[in-house]
Amino acid sequence: MEEPRQRSHPVHGFTLVELMVVLAVFTILASAGIPALQSMVADHRHAAYVNTLVGHIQRARTEAVRRGHPATLCPSADASTCDNGGWQDGWLLFADEDGDGSVDTGEDLLAIGEDLPGSRTAYNRNRLTFLYDGTTPFNGTFTLTLCDASQARVTRLVISRGGRLRKVNGTPSNCP
Repeated sequence: MEEPRQRSHPVHGFTLVELMVVLAVFTILASAGIPALQSMVADHRHAAYVNTLVGHIQRARTEAVRRGHPATLCPSADASTCDNGGWQDGWLLFADEDGDGSVDTGEDLLAIGEDLPGSRTAYNRNRLTFLYDGTTPFNGTFTLTLCDASQARVTRLVISRGGRLRKVNGTPSNCP
């Protein structure tokens, strides 16, 4: 009987058992990491939405001072007229030359805010107007609370009569 031959070079590769072990470890790690990734994406989406709205609020105040007449932000679902819907459906920023709080012919549309599906808002006024000196015409504050669908992310934007904007972390009890 012949003796089995010895190979002159080593065998490269993986056995089926080794591949199954690697696949099992990968599955366990992926199942632990995916929920954290989803939460991180939701955090960033909420922060981006809030920061876009904050930027438009700051721009409204700047435009009112620069132009010497009111600038208004209002909720808008159709991106062309103000409505009484929630801010989560989108908003408009426009130069409100006549100060009536609605978009009229000849008034410049300065920005359009996009909707954030699944989010909800609570607010104490459906318009935010800045006057030529950067102040607001209402007594008290304008408060807008932005909540994501899970209510895990809640941000309150508070604008004082003097036009100062504060961002405050809210609680789920602030959500509608």
